[in-house]
Order: sequence, then C-alpha cells, then structure tokens
Amino acid sequence: MINGKSVATIAALGLVAASLTAVSLRKLSAGRASAGGGLPGALAGPDRVVVFFFHGDVRCGPCNRMEAYAREVVRGDFADRLAKGMLEWRVVNFDRPENFHFKRDFQLVASTVALVAVRGGRAAQVRVLDRGWLLLDDREAFQEYMRSELHGLFSQVAGLGGQASSGHGTLGGGPS
Repeated sequence: MINGKSVATIAALGLVAASLTAVSLRKLSAGRASAGGGLPGALAGPDRVVVFFFHGDVRCGPCNRMEAYAREVVRGDFADRLAKGMLEWRVVNFDRPENFHFKRDFQLVASTVALVAVRGGRAAQVRVLDRGWLLLDDREAFQEYMRSELHGLFSQVAGLGGQASSGHGTLGGGPS
C-alpha cells in the first residue's frame, strides 16, 4: 500500500531525475547561447549577483522548502551585500508567458535556484544549483552548498568581491 510519505518520496525522486536530466541537457548544449542570451531586460542595472528562485504554477512542499532555505541564506548570510545592492533576490514563475524564456535560458524542468553574476547588463557567470534537490532533506547541507557557490561566484567575478577567473559557464554553456 502506498502512503503519503511514499508518494512524496516518489515525487521528490522524480524532481531529482528531472533536475539531473536538465544538467545533462545543459552540458550537451554548451556554447549554444552567448552570455546573457535572452536575459538583457532581466539583467539591466548595476553589476551584481542575482539569486533567482525559479518555480512553476504548481508549488510542491519540497519546492517551497528550497525557496525558504535559499531566501534564508540570502537574507541572513548575505544581508550586507543585499543591502549594498551587490546581491539581488528574485522569485520567478517560469510558467508565466513573460517568463517562458527562463526555461530555455536556464534549461529548467523543475523549481531551482540559479546564481547569475551580472556585468554590464549581461550574465558573466551562471551557476544553476541542481544539487539542491539532493540536499533538501538536510537544511544545513543545502544552505552550505548555496553559501559556498555564492562565495565562489563573488570571488571569481572582478568588482563583485574578488578577481575574475573562469571555472563556471556563461549562460547556456559550461558546467554549473
């Protein structure tokens, strides 16, 4: 007999599989889009790191938990950078017609967190935190993963907290 916990586990595993598929597709399409692809309007403004939480019209419990964990990191650990405009928190419903391009730009299949270093109104570095789905049962592990990725991104992008270097892809290409 399948109980509520089994259904939730199956659903979570399905979302993990979808996220891993997205990682594979992202790697297959490396180099397809230029930095900033379809995002110029979304990234207008000063140089900064934008933390996107992407979700669809249907919001499951794990999706809401991921958003809460990510928001806590941004508003807690990075409150100073948020206040200075070096960091921006954005929640985007990718199922709305005006946001469909985000599915393509980030090759999204499920709710996820993406980090975008913005330089000159374009995506200079992008990290889609696909491993977040594997860490949702451990709040501290999820948040440490996100903190580590944010610190790494700030340290790699000149003018946003460190020296510029390569290591993660631009939008539409490279590892995340």
